[in-house]
Amino acid sequence: MRLSFSQGMKADDARRLTACIIGANDPTGNLAHEVVSAVEIQFLQRGWPVGEPLGALPQVQKDLGLGRPAWREAVIILEARGLLDVRRGPGGGLFVAAPTAEDVVEAMQMYLIVCGADPGCIDEFRLLVWRMIVDAALTRGIDSPAASALPADWDCVVALAERIGNPAITLSARIAQMLTGTESTEPSFARPGRKSAMALAAQMSREMMSRPGPEAEWETADRLGYSVAVVRQARRILQDFGVVSCQRGRKGLHWSPAPGPAGVIRLLAPCLIATGMSARDNAEAANFLACNAPRLAAERAAARGGAIVKLLGTVANSLELIDLIRTENFLLELACNPLLSIMTRSLGLANLVSPGAQIDVKGRVDIVAINHRIMRAIEAGDAATAGALARGKGEIQQAEAHYRLSA
Repeated sequence: MRLSFSQGMKADDARRLTACIIGANDPTGNLAHEVVSAVEIQFLQRGWPVGEPLGALPQVQKDLGLGRPAWREAVIILEARGLLDVRRGPGGGLFVAAPTAEDVVEAMQMYLIVCGADPGCIDEFRLLVWRMIVDAALTRGIDSPAASALPADWDCVVALAERIGNPAITLSARIAQMLTGTESTEPSFARPGRKSAMALAAQMSREMMSRPGPEAEWETADRLGYSVAVVRQARRILQDFGVVSCQRGRKGLHWSPAPGPAGVIRLLAPCLIATGMSARDNAEAANFLACNAPRLAAERAAARGGAIVKLLGTVANSLELIDLIRTENFLLELACNPLLSIMTRSLGLANLVSPGAQIDVKGRVDIVAINHRIMRAIEAGDAATAGALARGKGEIQQAEAHYRLSA
């Protein structure tokens, strides 16, 4: 596989859509992050070919036409995310890698701590995953227990998910199984190798309130007992999470007040795609989870005595794909469960590179109309109507996907 760094219209559109789905700023202006974005998109479009060699570091740098500083920074970011395996010595070079489910869970738990999420969102997310598994099992005629309460034995849940045969649902089950309360997060980071950067990132995130000032890499390394290389990786992890901004110079680290989910989504999406799931697998999992967001949002609105649901500008009426994505993100945010949002948006990112799951113009008209009705139901606190409308929208999306898959 030969990497290229294209600035063409197609690559630029893919980058903008990717940034919109994950909720990140377009990295234009920072060459290293533009390279990282371009590499991610190429891996996504090729089904994330884990283990495939890319070549020796100097040769890949030459192929991309990059200077040494930008290339070194890009490799640090990609390796910190677990997207590249850098092997040094004879027979070494760069190889495509993918984050593991353990990487994803650790990132999820750290994000929940950093953003101050309600710990109850974990049990709510696990219940949603369990209901998705039961629904998929019933659809296939597989016997399964009731979906009304959380199961006690998640090993059996994962086994049931594996019988369903949808890799996206199986990975969701494994993630739900591994998720624990945020109070037990830090010990799970204490592993060797690249994991030490995640451990340091978790420790640094906890210092955000007590040490808000900037600090140089060597100062952090000296104070906490890590190498400068590990500190550099940890800072890139935190930068992906939006916890910090990294700049050149002695005081190159600044804390940011409102981290977003982009860093976790950038780990989960490759993990999902590397399972080998099909567009149909993706649609089944994504639609089930997305259909639950309006119902949860309406329930929360009812508990608060009503809600104000308004989209800025003309986004709610637009048929442009990027505006439809913004609307879906908005509905997910109203559900107030960051884990539900992260999983659904990660599936959406995988969906972006699957032609079979695209919605045509006619489908978009229907979806915009349904979204208006969903938002009115949420504002009224009508969970039953919001959920029914969301399921109807999901059926339209799946019908369009089925048409394209069969064409």
